[in-house]
Amino acid sequence: MVESAFFTLNTRLQDGIAHNLGWASLRPVQELTINAVLCGNNCVVLAPTAGGKTEAAFFPILDLIYKEQRKPVSVLYISPLRALLNNQEPRLKRLAQIVGLDAFKWHGDVPQTARRRFLAEPCHLLMITPESLEVIMMSPMIDKARLFSSLRFTVIDEIHNFASGDRGAHLLAVLERIKRYTENDIQRIGLSATVGNPTITAAWMQGSSRRPSVVVDPPEAPASRLIRIDIYDDDGELAQKVAPRVVGRKTLFFVEGRRLAEGVKQALADVSTISYVHHSSVGRELREEVEQSFTYGHENQCIVCTSTMELGIDVGDLDAVLQLDAPTTVSSFLQRLGRTGRRSETQAEMNFYCGDEIALLRAVALVNLARKKWVEPVIPSQRAFHVLIHQVLAQALQHYGATRSQLWELCQTATPFQNIQYDEFDQILTHLIYEDILHQADGLMVMGKAGEKRYGKKNFLELYSVFETPEEIKVLTTNNRLVGSLQSWFIEQVYQSESFIFTLAGQAWKVQYLDFEAAIMYVVPAPKGSIPRWGGAGALLSREVVEEMLAILRADEVYPFVTHKAQSQLERMRSHWKDIVWDHHPTLDVHGREWVMYTFAGDRINLLLARSISMELGCEVNGDSFSLRIKPPTHVPLAEHEILATIKSIQTPDYFSQERIMILARSLPKSRLSKFQTLLPPEIEAKFIAERLFDVDGLLGWLDEQKLQW
Repeated sequence: MVESAFFTLNTRLQDGIAHNLGWASLRPVQELTINAVLCGNNCVVLAPTAGGKTEAAFFPILDLIYKEQRKPVSVLYISPLRALLNNQEPRLKRLAQIVGLDAFKWHGDVPQTARRRFLAEPCHLLMITPESLEVIMMSPMIDKARLFSSLRFTVIDEIHNFASGDRGAHLLAVLERIKRYTENDIQRIGLSATVGNPTITAAWMQGSSRRPSVVVDPPEAPASRLIRIDIYDDDGELAQKVAPRVVGRKTLFFVEGRRLAEGVKQALADVSTISYVHHSSVGRELREEVEQSFTYGHENQCIVCTSTMELGIDVGDLDAVLQLDAPTTVSSFLQRLGRTGRRSETQAEMNFYCGDEIALLRAVALVNLARKKWVEPVIPSQRAFHVLIHQVLAQALQHYGATRSQLWELCQTATPFQNIQYDEFDQILTHLIYEDILHQADGLMVMGKAGEKRYGKKNFLELYSVFETPEEIKVLTTNNRLVGSLQSWFIEQVYQSESFIFTLAGQAWKVQYLDFEAAIMYVVPAPKGSIPRWGGAGALLSREVVEEMLAILRADEVYPFVTHKAQSQLERMRSHWKDIVWDHHPTLDVHGREWVMYTFAGDRINLLLARSISMELGCEVNGDSFSLRIKPPTHVPLAEHEILATIKSIQTPDYFSQERIMILARSLPKSRLSKFQTLLPPEIEAKFIAERLFDVDGLLGWLDEQKLQW
């Protein structure tokens, strides 16, 4: 019999696990992770929500810190959300205290006095976000060499959330900059419940580390899951259907946007349950009060939330999760489903309420893909030009000037920049100097006049994060309690007088005073208000999800998790789409002068195909995830054979040359995909847009699979 990894830990830690935590045994993920970490590996650790990943990472880390008598700061725990740091703080403090250590939480809401005390006397475990790490790196008042000289471990929570976006590129770049202050090869440990390709994620996390990299993915224990997909016609029917699922229970109700969250809260007003609203524009204190009330309150509570509640914030045991319409990814579906069924002898439960046909189809597709054990692969960028711009400027400020060799070194070590060529790097620096964002003096890149104006003085706050923050107006009660925030463009559009009444945080408010210059609005409660609007682009639908939606339309299967009413709606959809999708190749239909091509290929493939056809035929082509609409430029009709010949020409070798891709990218309507996009040279900006929005290999592969009659 193989001895448990528990016995490889020091006796003080063993005693704490057994007595302080009251554990009789370790879970499989903990057994495997302890051995992997003690062997010195970088690890991506996979386990369901509440599966014990955090302890799996920290048991061996605390063991090594204790045995080797390491000095603080020894470990960084990095989270994507401040709220998750707040939520994890008691847990990590309790773990650290088993071996006489402590943890400190650092983010923008933590008082300066507490941060100063930490800097004067650091503890071993620092809990932080990437943006707050950047604050530390850029601060001239903080001795980075003293703070990070003993750093030995980095734990990245919800690593799939980082790896798929700009904040992950930012994080890895900052970690490479921190590495300059320590002789340790910092051991990297990523935690996640849903990663479709953990080996790729592990390679992305690796960076310049020379440690072996492993994936810890123990077999999942069989789980009981109850999934229902239903439809509704109006808010009244929605409330009627939801009532039996929420009354007398604790539930989360996920929606795809802040406006919908406020609307659903209104729709549930007549349901006899206590409901709250939780999204990023609700004030921090109100969100925390919701979490506390929900965690320690009685049954009969429902939080209507956006993805703010998706990433593991612990609000106690849940009875069920509800979902308005459907998310766009299997990963999100599984994260949300995983919030339930955590108590022994309980089952995970998720109830979809779909308001339109496409949402119904998407919900069934997500469940089908999850049943097939398919989850979206995370595809991290290795050519994050826009994040490189951010890091160049951050280093120029941090070091009061940086050499080309220092900046290029980051490109060679940080995974998000590793496929950027030196001539592209040089082109970016040359452009920044030409625009006077940077100035070259005595071999150093320092801020130029335009750079100082844009990012100097108080504007340097813009360099703490890579994400865009819209201008917002703070909404305060008359006793200065923060309700939340509204985007200024919305208020400018709708504000006429002090009679403006709106809903925020589930409560109606009447404006008493508004100061645009100070970005402050004072409000008092009102009986009923209109629902605000917030900006933000919707997520792109992948080819895999869309193709599963197509497969559902072509099938005749009756799904056990779909209600009778929803199944009837699905049958009507199948009947409607029968003549369009019966054959296994794209269908071209003519509607007057306009052609419609049903592709079911996903957003990135369809967008590239649309721009290519438009350029070749000189006509307007619009599309979505499922189809393209081709409009002739004049009253002369467009023949089917012309469209098919054009598509055939797109398949020819070398059609998608670098030059043609640049032209296609520039033909897109001007869009802001990144905060630092406007600082890129035009040619590099076109590359960035193309890599973000087009899937060249995907389109060529898709075309090769189709049976188009040329």
